[in-house]
Amino acid sequence: MLLTFRVLVHTFRVLLLTFRVLLTGIHLMRSGEVRAHLPALLEEVDAPAYLPGLVRAEAEREHGAADVDHARVRADVERLHVLLDEPQAASGLPDVPVGYDALYGLVVRVRPQGDGLPQG
Repeated sequence: MLLTFRVLVHTFRVLLLTFRVLLTGIHLMRSGEVRAHLPALLEEVDAPAYLPGLVRAEAEREHGAADVDHARVRADVERLHVLLDEPQAASGLPDVPVGYDALYGLVVRVRPQGDGLPQG
């Protein structure tokens, strides 16, 4: 986690991407709905209070260095991982994808003939 964290807080963009992924995952596991718009997620998930300010700062200087309290961000990221793990553990979703063969069969059936690609 430490190596990932050091990379994580380098820029606003990367920092906010990390929070966007975590909050989207939490929302998805709780609701079954994909929502990746960070400002909307801030209202629905117990997000750190400083995130709205980071969103505004990113709009001003996306690739600038993120001047944040690294220890606080690390603690928040770890807390959000726990929030993501809880609904994931309670989810009825399988641990591994189970639809690969069915999807492959569908693609093969609907693929136009004569395209030079192997069939079935």
